Parts: sequence; C-alpha cells; structure tokens
Amino acid sequence: SNYVGVWHLPNGTSLTALDSTSNGINGTPTNTPTATAGQIDGAANFTTTTQNINLGSGGSLQLTSALTIEAWVKTTAVNGGKRIFSNASNPGVSGYEVYGDSGNLLFLQINSGRASSAAISNSNPVHFVGTYNGSTGIIYINAVAGTPQAGLSLSVGSTAMIGALPTSPGSTWPGWIDEVRLSKTVRGVDWILTEYNNQFSPGNIGSPSFIAFGTEI
Repeated sequence: SNYVGVWHLPNGTSLTALDSTSNGINGTPTNTPTATAGQIDGAANFTTTTQNINLGSGGSLQLTSALTIEAWVKTTAVNGGKRIFSNASNPGVSGYEVYGDSGNLLFLQINSGRASSAAISNSNPVHFVGTYNGSTGIIYINAVAGTPQAGLSLSVGSTAMIGALPTSPGSTWPGWIDEVRLSKTVRGVDWILTEYNNQFSPGNIGSPSFIAFGTEI
C-alpha cells in the first residue's frame, strides 16, 4: 500500500511504461526511448537528449515527507546532471530527483540539499535506492548505504519524469533504466538488501536468490 508507482519497463517491440500499482500512473514515452534488455527482462534505453518518460503531475507523486526511490541503471559515463527520476520544478529549487554527475556520482536531491554516493560502475548494472525520512537523505548503491545527509526539507515539485528533468534540456540519462519504484515510506535496510539480492540474480525457492519473476506488464 506504500507504493506510489512501480514501472517494470518490459522488453518488447516498443517501450511501454505502465504502472503496476492500482494508482495507474502510466508513463508516456516521449521522443521514442526504446525497449531493451535490462536487469529484469526489459528496460528503457535513452539515446538522445530529448527522450524521457512523462509521468504527469498527479497528487500522489507530490510527496513532501517520507519517500523511497529505486531503480536499476546502466551507463557509460555520467556528467552534467543526467536524471534517473525527477519531480522538481527547477534543479535544486523544489521537489525531489535522482541524477548522475561529476564522473559517475549519484545524487538524491531534496529541494536545495542533496545526499551523494560513491562513483558507480560505468559498465555494469547498478541498483540505486534513495530514501528520505522528512529530514535526512541516504543513498544505497547495491544495498550499501552512503553517508546520511541531514537537514533536508521537501516541498511540492512539478511534472514527474523517468530519465529526464522537464525544465532542463539535455538532462536525459545516457543509458538504460529499469524497475523504477517510488514509495511514500522509508524502506529499511533489510528491505533494500532483500530487494537487491532477489533482483540481482532471481532464482527458485531454495536457491541463494529465491523468487522467480513472471511476465512483466
């Protein structure tokens, strides 16, 4: 019940961005991002600076207290504020977003403050989680927590997007994004580690990774 949206981004002949929750926040692929193989079946692949998946500006996306943003990402290099997920009126002004910059660092931006990660791999898929509890932001890379950033406050954002920021042309993520999840609660460290282990190498019950996934929508 705490999920706002879950976008599996399946691999098909053309990209679809349906929301798997009952909230029905279905995304609209803009300027033809493509479907490609991702961490779990499919992913959205962004190859030009005008591509994105528009999620609109519905009230359930306008979180102002607790939140968790998750995704699997892969890129060749990240500089210049490339967005994984955004719901911000302008960079660093209001709302929340996740972006890469400064040689493969990732940032969870909450209004004008941010938490950062260590540099991510530019050749392997990476599991990103950003949490915010109303004052402190934390980034997890492959289930390993970074340094908490305290003293953050959040106000209402704008249009939400996967892969870009509406008010910043050229902010499109250079690579693919998969399994995007937005929650209106802070997911705990055990939850995050279980998700990472399960999604890193899904298998059958009794194996080290214990759940087999069905067909994505």
